[in-house]
Parts: sequence; C-alpha cells; structure tokens
Amino acid sequence: MPEEPRKRKLQDSLPEPASTPEPSSTPVEASGSASQTSTSKKSKFTHALHWPASASSPKRPGSSATRSEPTSQAVPAQADSQLEHPNNHFSTGRLKTVLAVLKGVLEITHEVAEVFIPLKVAVGGLLGILDWVEKVADVREEFESIAEKLSFMTKILEKYQSLPPNIQVDMTECAKKVADMIGAAVKVVEEKQKQNIIKRIALAPADAKEVERQLRAVSHAVDLFHMLVSVRQIGVLEDLRMLNQSSDAKLDNWIQSYLLDKLSPNVSARHDAMHIPCCTKDTRIQLLEEICTWAAGSEDQNVPPIFFLNGVAGSGKSTISKTLCASLHHAGRLGASFFCSRGNVKQRDVRSIFPTLAYLLSLYSPSFAAEVRKVLLENPIAASADIEGQFRVLIAMPAKVAFTTADAAPVIVIDAIDELEWPHDGPTPQRLLDIIVDHAPQLHFKFFITSRPEDGLRETFGPPNPKSDPRRKHVRLHDIARDVVDADILRYLTEELKAVPVPTSLLEDAISTLAKHSQGLFIYAATAGKYIQARNVPHPPTKRLEDLISSRANARATGIDVMYDYILEQALQGLQDDEVEIVLRCLHAVVCARNPLSVPELAHLLRVTPVEVRYALVALHSVINVPEPEEEHGFLTTYHTSFPDYLTTHKRSGSKRWAADIGATHDDLFLGCLKTMNSGLCFNVSGRSTSYASNHEEPRSQVLPSYLVYACRFWIDHLTMSSASEERATQDVSAFFGNQFLYWLEVLSVCDHARFASSLVKRLEVWLRDKRSEQKTESATVSRCLRLLLDANEFLNCFWTPILHSAPHIYISALAFTPSKSEISQAYLGLLDRRLKVDTAQQLTPLPPLKIHDLRTSESKRGQSLAFSADSRCILSATDDDVCRWDARTGESIGQPQQGPDVPDSRIALSPDGSRAVSFSGRTARVWNTGSAGRPMGQSLMLPEDSASVDLVVFSPDSKCVAACVRMPKDHNAVIQEWDAEKGGRIGTPLVLEATKGKGDFIRIAFAPNGKQVAAILWHTQAGSSAAGIDGLWDAETGTVIAKLGVHIASVIFSPDSAFVVSGSAIDGGLRVWDAKTGRAIGQPRLNGHTDFVRSLAFSPDGKFLASGSRDTTVRVWSFEHGILAGHRVLGHTGPVISVVFSPDGQILASTTFDGTIWIWDVAQATTMGDTNSIGKPPGHTGPVVSVAFSPDGRQLASASLDGTVRVWDAHTGNAVGEPLLGRGRRYDVDRWPKAIAFFVDGNEINLVSLSDPSADDDAHRGPATEVWEMNSETNNSGRRLHKWPGYWGKDGTGGALSPDGKRIALRSENMDTIDILDWATGDLIVTISDMPAPYEGNAGAVSIHFSLDGRFIAARCFDDTIRVWETDTGTRVKLPALAISDTQGLVALSPDGKLLAYDASSSFRIMNLQTGSEHSFTVPKHSATSLAFSPDGKYVAASFTDQTVRVWDAQTGRSVLPPLRGQTHNASSVAFSPDSRRIATGSEDPEDNSHNTVRIWDVTVGASHGPQIVTGSDSPLVDLWESHGAEFNMTEDGWIIGPQKELFLWVPPEYRAGLYWPRMVAVMGVHPVRLDFSRFAHGSTWTECWRSP
Repeated sequence: MPEEPRKRKLQDSLPEPASTPEPSSTPVEASGSASQTSTSKKSKFTHALHWPASASSPKRPGSSATRSEPTSQAVPAQADSQLEHPNNHFSTGRLKTVLAVLKGVLEITHEVAEVFIPLKVAVGGLLGILDWVEKVADVREEFESIAEKLSFMTKILEKYQSLPPNIQVDMTECAKKVADMIGAAVKVVEEKQKQNIIKRIALAPADAKEVERQLRAVSHAVDLFHMLVSVRQIGVLEDLRMLNQSSDAKLDNWIQSYLLDKLSPNVSARHDAMHIPCCTKDTRIQLLEEICTWAAGSEDQNVPPIFFLNGVAGSGKSTISKTLCASLHHAGRLGASFFCSRGNVKQRDVRSIFPTLAYLLSLYSPSFAAEVRKVLLENPIAASADIEGQFRVLIAMPAKVAFTTADAAPVIVIDAIDELEWPHDGPTPQRLLDIIVDHAPQLHFKFFITSRPEDGLRETFGPPNPKSDPRRKHVRLHDIARDVVDADILRYLTEELKAVPVPTSLLEDAISTLAKHSQGLFIYAATAGKYIQARNVPHPPTKRLEDLISSRANARATGIDVMYDYILEQALQGLQDDEVEIVLRCLHAVVCARNPLSVPELAHLLRVTPVEVRYALVALHSVINVPEPEEEHGFLTTYHTSFPDYLTTHKRSGSKRWAADIGATHDDLFLGCLKTMNSGLCFNVSGRSTSYASNHEEPRSQVLPSYLVYACRFWIDHLTMSSASEERATQDVSAFFGNQFLYWLEVLSVCDHARFASSLVKRLEVWLRDKRSEQKTESATVSRCLRLLLDANEFLNCFWTPILHSAPHIYISALAFTPSKSEISQAYLGLLDRRLKVDTAQQLTPLPPLKIHDLRTSESKRGQSLAFSADSRCILSATDDDVCRWDARTGESIGQPQQGPDVPDSRIALSPDGSRAVSFSGRTARVWNTGSAGRPMGQSLMLPEDSASVDLVVFSPDSKCVAACVRMPKDHNAVIQEWDAEKGGRIGTPLVLEATKGKGDFIRIAFAPNGKQVAAILWHTQAGSSAAGIDGLWDAETGTVIAKLGVHIASVIFSPDSAFVVSGSAIDGGLRVWDAKTGRAIGQPRLNGHTDFVRSLAFSPDGKFLASGSRDTTVRVWSFEHGILAGHRVLGHTGPVISVVFSPDGQILASTTFDGTIWIWDVAQATTMGDTNSIGKPPGHTGPVVSVAFSPDGRQLASASLDGTVRVWDAHTGNAVGEPLLGRGRRYDVDRWPKAIAFFVDGNEINLVSLSDPSADDDAHRGPATEVWEMNSETNNSGRRLHKWPGYWGKDGTGGALSPDGKRIALRSENMDTIDILDWATGDLIVTISDMPAPYEGNAGAVSIHFSLDGRFIAARCFDDTIRVWETDTGTRVKLPALAISDTQGLVALSPDGKLLAYDASSSFRIMNLQTGSEHSFTVPKHSATSLAFSPDGKYVAASFTDQTVRVWDAQTGRSVLPPLRGQTHNASSVAFSPDSRRIATGSEDPEDNSHNTVRIWDVTVGASHGPQIVTGSDSPLVDLWESHGAEFNMTEDGWIIGPQKELFLWVPPEYRAGLYWPRMVAVMGVHPVRLDFSRFAHGSTWTECWRSP
C-alpha cells in the first residue's frame, strides 16, 4: 500500500501519548464498549503493584500510532456523498500573513539553490507572479502548503551543498525535474497575466481556476522532489547525516520514520488501541501478582523467559493481558504488545506480528531503533521475509545489541494467539511459537503469551509445571480454584451493576444469581452487564435485570448460550416480519464479514441506509460493539468470539429464528459486493496520474471508498461460501470478468492485495467445477465461464510483476503483451486505443493453472521431494525437516507443516503415495506417518552392524517397503537393505551390489516395480579429474551386475511395466532408454531436448508419458511407447527443476524448483505433443556463445558455441544460413568445444575455420583440433566440411589460438614454456617463441594468447602478471615497459597494424603505443570486462562488461564515442567488429537459460542516431530518448525497462527480453526478434489516453 513519505519527527507521526487507561469495571476478555477508550484514567490496579527497584527502568515515551488497517488506501464511507468545499471566507490579514511567509521561504530557496541553477531560475519566476496570483484566486491553502513543503526541501538542498560533487549530481537531477514543472506552471500564469483588461474580466472565473490548478502543480512538483529523495536518495541522506552532525534533527527523524515505515506495522494491534477494559479493582489479584513477579524477576533467578497463559473462551485472558500491559507501561517495562483478532485481516496474519513488534520496540528503545535502522538500510524489504527471517533480523539481532543483562528485561505481550489464521500458503501460529521458544533464552526479553488450548498449540505450551522446562512457565486459568474465580466475578458484577436502581438486598441476590449462572466464564457476566445497562431500549435496567434472573429466562440449562438466547429473543420481541428480517441481515452480516465493517460500509453492502443499520442493532449493543454516530469510522465487532460461534453452530443455536444461515448471508454480502463493484469500478478508478511511478511511490491523488476496497478483496470469498445457484453464479462471474476484471485488478494493485488475486480466481474456478459436478450436467455457459477464469488466472501468472507494482501497467504493459487469442485480450484489447504494439513470432510460455509458493523454503532449507496422496487430492512437499500438505486443486495449505522425528541434520524422503516419510542422517533412519499428530518418534530402521552411514533412502513404487543405500568400509561393496515400511522390520539380508567397492556415495537409486532389478548411480572422484557418476543395473535378488549404463548419469527410473529403464544425463540433458533385463540401449544413443543436468524423471501411471525435470529450467513431457521416446512438450519454469511427479489418477503433473515453488499442471495440457511454440523455435545455440567473426565481405557472421556447433548467419537479417556445422564437437561422453573461429580467404575460396581445445575426457590424447568448411555462397557446397588439412595439432595437453584472418595457429606447449607459430594452410612451423617468463609460484609461461587482426603480432598474458608481444614472422619480442595487470580479467587486444596494445588495468583500460611507449587510459564502468577488440581500421576499441553493456572508445584519445549499447540479457563472452568497422557483433552466454545464448549485431556508426526498429510518432521526451540511443535505460532482473530518472517505462515478459530490439541493434540471432512500435504508446502523465471507454 503506497504511503506518503513522512516529513516530521517520528513522534509527530503518532498521537500524543495517552495516560494509562482506566479499566472498565469489566474483567472480560472481549472488546469493551466504545466509550472505554485508551484515553481514560490510569488503572486502579497499577497502584497496587510494587515493582522492585532493580526491575524498574526509566519510563519510555509512550506512543499510540494511528491505526493502520489492511485497506489503508481506503477511507470509510460517509453517510452522504457531498464533497466538502473549501471555506472561501477568510481573513484578508491572514492571507497577507501567509503570502509573506511563502515569499520569505521562496527567497531563502532562491538563495540556497545557487548550485541548482534551473531551480533558482524557476523559483525566481514564481516570486515574480505571487502578488498577481493573490489578487485573482482563493489560494490561501495552496500558499500554506507550498510554503511548508518548500521549507523542508530547502533544508535538504542546503545540506547537500556539503556533500561531494558526485552526490550533488544526483540531487541536481531531482531539482531540475522540479524546476521544469515549476517553470511550466509559471509560464501559464504569466500568459494569463499578459491578457488585456477586458479579456481578463471576461475570463476571470476560468482564469482563477487555472491559476489554482497551476499552484497545485507547483505543490505537486515539490511533492515529486520529496518522492525522488525518499525513493532514490535515502542512502545519501543517511550519509549526509553522518557527514554533517549538525544537520537538522527533523531530517534525521524523517529518515528514521521513513525506514521504520518499511516495517508496515499494524499499530492498531497494540494494547492501547484495543477496546478491551482492564481488570476490575480487587479481581485477579493472585494471578496478576504471579505474572508481575515473573516479569520483575531477573535471569540469574532462573526465571523462564516465556509465560504462557492458557484458558478457554470467555475466561478473561485478554482482560488480563490488557491489565498487564497497562501496569508494565506505567513501570516503563512494556517493550511491545500485539493483540491478535480473527476479526481483522492484519491482526490474524502471523506475518504481521514480528514487524509490528520491531516497530513498537523501536519506539520503546532508541538503541533498538538504531539497530533496526541499520538492518533496513541494508535490506529495506526485511519485513517481507519468512517469519523466522523476520525474527532473526528485526528482533533478535537488534536486541542482542540494544538490550543487555545490565538493564531490566522488557516484556513483550502477545494476546490471543489462537485467533491467528492457519494460512493457506504461509507460516502458522505454531511455527511462530516455536521460533519464540527456540530463541527467547538467548535474548534479554520476556514474552507473555495467551491462547486458548487449541490443538496444534497445546504442545508448545508445555506442561503446567514450572520446573519442567526452564524456557517457559505455563499457567492454565481453569486450574485456578473455582471459588476464587466466582468471587472475582461477583466483585465485577457488584461494581458493574452498582448504579442499577434496585434495593441493595435485591441487587445482591440478583448479582449472586448471575454469578452462579456464569459458571466461571467472565464473558457471561460481562454480557449480562452490557445487556442490563444497554441504552436506547424500551425497557429500563431494573426490568431487564429482573427478566434475566427470572425462572422463565433460566428454565433451561444455564450458560452463555442461554444468555445469548435471551438477549436475541428480547431484541426481536414485538417487531414486524420486515423489521426482523433487517435485524437478522445486519446481525448475520456482522458475523460473516471477512473483515470488520463500519456502519456506512455495512449499509452500503446490504443496500440499506446507515440509519436502518443503527435501528436494527439498537437492542444488540450487549453483544455487538456499535460505534456511536459520531464515530463513523469505527467498526462493528462482536465482543467475544463465542457469539458468532453460537450463531453459526447448529448444535448451539439450533433451529431458532436467529440462527445464521451462513450460505444465505454470504450470498447477500456477495450481491452487495457485486453491486458495489459494478457501480464503483471504472478505468483508472485509483486516480493514478503517471505510469512512471510504482504504486508505493506515487502520492495519493484519489482515495478509494473503503466499501469498494472491501468488495474487491472479499467478493470471491463470499460467493464461494454462499448458497448461490450455479446458473446465477455463472452469469454473474462471466459478466464481471468480461467487463470489470482489469478494473478489479487495479483496485487490488493499489491497495496491495494483488498477491491474493490468483488464489482467489483459482478458488472460484474450483468452486464452479464442484458446482458443475454436483449438477452432473454439462453446460456451455459454465464451460465458457471456466475458460474465462483459466485465462484470467494465466493473465495473473504471466503478468504478476506489473499487476503487483503499478496499476497503470496493467493496461499499458500487461494487456499490451497479452496474446490476441486469449479471452482477456478479446474482451479488453479493443478498448486499449493508444497502445504499444508488439511485432514478434515469439509466444508466451503457457504457465501452469496453479503455483504454490512454499514459504518454508530458503537458501539453507529448500524443497526436496514431492508426492501425491493416494486419492490425488493432496500434494505433499518435503524440506529437510518437515512435510507440508497442499490441496492439489486450489493450492491452499492443509493443516500445519508436520515435523519429522528429531534426527539432527536429516533429510526427508516421501513415499510415492505420500502416506509415509523417512528421515535419515548418518547411521540413523526413521520411518513415520505423515498424518500423525504432533512430532512423531518414527520406527527406527536397524542398519547392518558394520555399515559406515546411510547415503540415500527411498520407498518402493508401491510404498510398502523402504530401502537404504548403505555405505560400507572401503574394502567392501555397497549394500542395499530393505525394511517393512509399516512395522520397520528388516526384509531379508542386505543386497550386496557387485563391483561397487570403493566407488563412492549413492546419489540415485530406483527399483523396478516387479522387484527384479535395481538401478543405482554412485558418485566418486577420481584422482586428477572431476566427480563422475558410475551408473549400472543390478539384479535385485543376487546383486550381480546386469549392465553398466555409462557415466555422467544424473537420474534414472523404471517404466511402470518394469520393462525399460530411462536415464537422464548430468552433462548435456540427454535421455537414453535401456532394456531393463539386458541393459541394452534402445533407440537413439541420446535423445536431445534438455540442455543441462536432468535431475528428476517420472512416468505417468499408464506408462504412456515420461516427464523430465532439468536444471535448464524446463520440464519436458515425452510420449513413450515400446521403449521409444517421441515428441515432447516444454513446460517453462522460473528456476532449475528438482522434482517431477504424476498424480496416481494421472490427471495432474507437479514439479518444484529450488525456490520452493510448486507448479501444478493439467496433464491433458502438459501431454499435448509438440513444442510450446507451434510456429517452431528459431535456430540458435543451446550453449554459451564463445566466439563470433564476420566474413570478409561483412555479409555473414559466424558463431561458435559450447554446444559443439558453429553456425552461420546473415549479418543483415539475422536469419540462419544453412544447418549448424558439426565437427569434432560434443559427443555423448566426450566434450570438445570450438573456442575460436575465423574466415580464411585462399584466392577465390572462402573457408570457415574453427579451433577447439582438447578435453580432459578426450581419451584420444590429442592436441587442439581444427575444422574447415567451404563458405562459397555461389556454389551448392556452402557448409561442406573439407578434409585436406590436418585435423589435430600438437600433442596431448597443448592449447592453441587462431589468428582472426584464419592463416596462423599458435600452439602453447603442455608446460606452457614455448609457443609455436604455424601456417595453418600448410602446417609448416613459422617460428618457436621460447623467451617466456621464469616459473612463477609453480607456474610458467602464458595464460592466454591473442593475435593482431592480420596475424603478424601476438600478445600473451603470462603467469607472472606481465604482457609480452612478439612478431609472428620472426619471433622477435617487442620491448615493453612493466605493465600492472594483476587483479584484472587479463584482457588483451592488438590493433590491426600491431602498433597499439589495449589491456585491462584494474579500474580502467589502457592503450599503449608499442613504438613510443606512451599510453593513455579511458574510464570504464565499475563492472568487470568480459571481452575486448579493436576495429579493423584501428580507430576504435570495444569492450563488453558484466553490466550487459558494450562500450566503444576512440583508440587515440580514450574518449567514449557512443553511449553504452544495451540489450544483452547476459554477459557477452565475445565482441567483434565488421570489416567496415560500422557494426559490432557479440555472443552471449547464460548456462542457466538457453534463450540467452544469443548473437547480436549493433550499428556503431559514430555520429549517427539509430533506432530503426522503433516506429515512433510520439511527442514524449522519454520515447525520443529511447529512440535516439537508449543508453540511459536499463532493464531490471524482473523485466522493467527503467528510464534515466528511474521511471517505470515498460515491463517486458521474460520470453520477449532476449529478442528485444534495443536502440542501434540491427539483428538478433538465436531467438525470435521482438520489435516494439511506440507510435501510439500512451505513457507517463498521458497514460490515461490509452483507454477508450466502452
């Protein structure tokens, strides 16, 4: 939710500290009456407490921040819709005073802006028009606002003058933007001022409005300055504070406020914001004294750091917490408090607790605040981490510095933790308690926590025995003697009812009766008290008291339900049927609302008036907190959760007329939400003024009605919980998504609720499917509605980033890139009038219908395996120490994560049916039931006595057995031991695997479903080589080897019929099929598809499909028949895939990635054969591109890749020329990649030459290899390999280099002490260079070798960090001075004539004239360089950098001649000029994503402005800037193209980023080109012109 940056002291952002609240004479846990606020007098109880002197500390400044509700953008609805108009009647003297103040501020600003000239000029112009402005318009408020904002801006500018010039540059940019806006406003006003008198009189009203508008523009300009500072300069402001200790304290506090706001605290959950009274005087004395003694105790007294108070609903826990907070606050010991409530979204969200506590602790302790400030400076989004991360960085780390044992330990109070949600996709209350219990003993804190004794929480409380656990103290309220509780209730009722005009003796009897009926529940007594003393009801208190204790009222069993029955019966007595209806509608709506509603909000949703709501609830004030009429912003809430439970539980309220029909009530609320949205939603409903700012950055220009925000957030909740018919629901949903969907997303986006959108749509889809199943009929209307919902969900998944961050980009980015055939595109694209147009053959990758974000995962705790339940309805995901269940249709979490047995450093494996798991580590393995309650002990699996450890544990395909791969001593073969998965007993003797002695650890194992074979992969390291997999097939009964499957295998699986084995490569992503009986390979030697490590394989239950998951970020689904793998479909992911699994019914395919995301695919979609791009994937490399070279005529470009191929491209169109050229490149088990390529001209013949270095796995023991292809385009033999030259050069271990003209080869000897220069065409030795440096730290000779363009010179970077240059004809060494090249990338390049040497010199590049020895440097960015090259004419030097830019300099002067060339999506490993020096080609590499292994060509003609791929007619400066060169734009990792002032220019989908044409780019190869047409692109302040209203 965007919030304005606060420009005042931290304390100023909160109301004045209130005194300690006086308790109402009510001990209840529930919220008190509206009149019992936190501003009442101090609790009488606090005077009875005697805190030890050693325990007290100076009282901290109290504060009560403004309540922050979940829909903080919204404001409560007003009873009428009239807008407030400014008061036009004000004092002339007051105006003159304000004018004088503004002039004074402007004069100071004008003076301070000396170094910001544009701003100085603009402010001077503003000063010149003020007097005239004052005469023509009502501008007092504008003058006051501008004066205040300018004053603060001036202070910032003044401080900036003391900073270094490089920081002043950033501020100058901000000041210039403000100056431009002020200057434009001044110009408009000056034009008005110049009009003749008659025209001025005639146009006076319009002119006055225009002047006011321009003054508002000035105010907005200054707002923009503050926004830019807050977003871009907060780090610099921190530096300014450190440099200038005399800086204004206001600025310092503003920085701290800004940073603490990053925590997004829910300050409405603190104790003094809760409408809960304190305990009545002289009640709960013994318990409160026990709690306070604990709070005052020191650590050396062995006082546990945690106090758990456990009690049933209505037993008064929250009242006790409120009383404790008041007492602790009075004593200066209350660190922070958080009162949970299921009735408020943020107060029931586990993830909001720790950030809120950190915020309140920062207000309590300046030292703690300083530490939190450091954390937020380093990580501004720390509050969005998982709750364990939140606690660690926001509470534990700051507390260890701020709070020491020398101080009294502050107390943190967390009340009603049972009212927290057990979320669908996030942390649970139990997890929160576990974190506190684990960390509290290490911190100088105390935690007081209350809860009901709910299942899942009770175990964390521990037994109620103070000596049982030194970490926690546990007290149960129901253990307190009943007579003590009854006495307290009697005291409370006596105090509460003392004003009832009844004779003392009768009152005492009545109170005694009520206390007896309470049965130990304070909520009963409190409700009775409210009922008796209710106002605005027809009967006096005496009559209500008499009726309540009469035999008629208590003829049935006593208890709180009887009380509720009586109150409701009295409330409905004597009402007409229509009156009863509205009372019950209001009552049930309050109970069923998903978030508390105000009276106007409820009235709006129920289509009644606020007055009707108040009359309906007039007799229910004893059970519902109804705000007073003047408190329109107050919420309608029940006093206690037992009341809504009573109304909605059939066993309690039964068939009574006030029993809530939940389905009907939710339907009523749904209809209200729908009507609200239909009337309130429209294009730009949020009033965004620019598309350049994110939702959080743009100042609010329009406030959304709170009832509209509620409707948008919760309408799907109400519909899916309602009793609405399928027919009506389908009609309503179809109409909504066809007309209001984007407007709905806009509201969710600006209100920070967009993260819920996908799960809401998915929930709606599942609900409709269930409805259709219940009807057992097929309906075309329902089917179309479901297609619309699926398409809407895909829209949300594809365009998650722009939807989440910027409402305007829902239209100008997301909708513009939406495929034209989609339902959303067909419904809305016609309304997008002035839009970006995309020209590409690239298609968006279909995303799964459902994604589950497992928030348990982290860098140290990643998801490992997946399994489905036997009925396919649940997915289980396992991390290193727990298992979580998810609904396979909606993605909602089921229950809480199930921790495994206490096995240190364990890993978890799941059974195929998800019913069991095994935790294993070292020599320990335990199998356990994933559905067991609590933390299971598990069945311990007994290992063989002489075993070393367990490498791997797996289940059999039928889940009945569990097998462990056991590592034995080095002189023994490896063994596999099986156990019964249910009982834990051994099955047979260990299976000894033949020929595995000393072969290493198991990394994969698979059993054939028929139990006859076992396949295993063992990992070991051979001396002098990298790790390698030893893979084989063994007989499962005898352990004899059936066959060896080769090396470099990463995954293996048997087909369901046990006839075949499929293996996945650990190197190149290839798949192979083997006969399971013989081990014989079947079909192709290697099936291509993946390009990297295949980590996981899975067969569909019927064996017709195989899914493979790879590190190349894809899942591929193959058809499988008779051992033959055929056509496949690619399912894209956002990260390496680690696990794939089919559901038992074969309908769902699940996959998971390293970040913990679980992707759920519909098998019918996933098994549609053919690639996702039906138009075909463009030809390209599947490995990093390591070398590029232009042909002599510049018409063609060749590229060499680590995929073992060389490709030739048309240098003008980017089209592939012929097929890839395959030489001695990559084979299945041998790697030899081309490292250099060159075109060789021999008379009239043009040939392409590639050079490959030897591989460590090449058992041929040969040196570098060359390949030669004929490239004469006039003949039909282009691309034909020639064999007339030797293919191998040198000896084993030698390395080589190829001259750019292809004529010479340099061979480096094995020990690197000589370099041989050979004529490539003849093979003749030209010269041997032997004057290499002496051995250096065990190494000698050259690290890398580089030719000049004509091959006449060669430069080598040596191990001693020197550069040496020789003539290749004679071997004569060129004398060079010592060059400092240590700690660099070692890049070297020679000019074509060999006269200039360019090299990487740490923070700069240097060019040396080899003849004169002179040199000069040129500045490079603060990024590592990856390649370096001279142009053929010797005028320019080009280099690529790790910031994905290419830069060009003048070789003679070192001056940059072009803006940086942008457009690479990964690092460029090679740069080459065209023969005419007018173009540059680059080859890029990305081992994780093959779409980034591309070749690009730029036009680098100096002095030209090129953007040929951009068609523009826009008058936008930002588009013009892009068109000219685009150097000031950047693309972020998540796809935003950012302008020079951090403007959000455009968001680009991942599939389009690699092929996107940037300015000066003329071709891109290996991906489909993506060209953008900006001619009608509405954006920035004109973005709203994109839409044509229907």
